[in-house]
Amino acid sequence: MNKRLTLNFFVILIACLIWFTPVVWVISLSFQPNELLQKTTTNFLFGFFPIPFTVENYIKMWSSSFDVWVMNSLIVAICATFFTTIFCSMAGYAFARIDFFGRKFIYPLVLAGLMIPGELLFIPLFTQFSNLGLNNSHLSLIHISEPTRLLSIADAR
Repeated sequence: MNKRLTLNFFVILIACLIWFTPVVWVISLSFQPNELLQKTTTNFLFGFFPIPFTVENYIKMWSSSFDVWVMNSLIVAICATFFTTIFCSMAGYAFARIDFFGRKFIYPLVLAGLMIPGELLFIPLFTQFSNLGLNNSHLSLIHISEPTRLLSIADAR
């Protein structure tokens, strides 16, 4: 049992290192100047050690409107999570507990709608939001994250 536990530990450790390597690489690349990054990302040990080391990218980030970007992301994430939780819990309760007419037809339709990749809906949703005048708004971003893709496809004629 002890050998199996050790083997499991090393397999999990290797999987964590494989996952964490790109994260460390991107963070280390962020400490290199933009001029160097535009030429190459493999200056020394594939860029894992930033030479020359600089924090100019972070200074530019904090001197720009970074706080507005974070606030917009928080608004969209919180609203999308709230509405998704409400709508999905109501739909799940209805499908699990209420025996209504058409349930056996609507449930597979909802599952099929969830299998549609989000990338497939970019152009129809953009057309829909353009026609409604909702481009560049929080409402359009919140709506995209909602599990109402079947309605979006039906509306985007």
